[in-house]
Amino acid sequence: MGTKEQQTKETFPIRPYGTTEPVCGSITLTGEKLDAFLDLWRWQSPAQWRQALCHDPAYGFRLYRGTKLVAETSVCWHCSNFYVEVWPFGSGWYGFDADSKIAKDLLNHCDNMLPYARPKDTPAKSSKE
Repeated sequence: MGTKEQQTKETFPIRPYGTTEPVCGSITLTGEKLDAFLDLWRWQSPAQWRQALCHDPAYGFRLYRGTKLVAETSVCWHCSNFYVEVWPFGSGWYGFDADSKIAKDLLNHCDNMLPYARPKDTPAKSSKE
């Protein structure tokens, strides 16, 4: 997400749709910054999807082991889901409780590292509110 002014030339795949979205900024995390992100990511509470199936992701995540891309997903706090390709088991949508404290903490953490301009009609779901 972001404004046209923030867009870079890079795009991010939105699976399983086969579409891409413009990237409005990026940051590489290593060491303690990566550990802090993973501590929030790994404790997300599984939940059923909401009725909204917009998948308008605020953030896309790419996880590497060395130089090898091992996982990639985009996360939407409106429809509370992300899509994961898991080889050889199959791929699918996973829901999370976007209203939980830990999900709001993850969004705040990401916003602090890489803020983006939100459309006025889509308020942020953050514990800053």
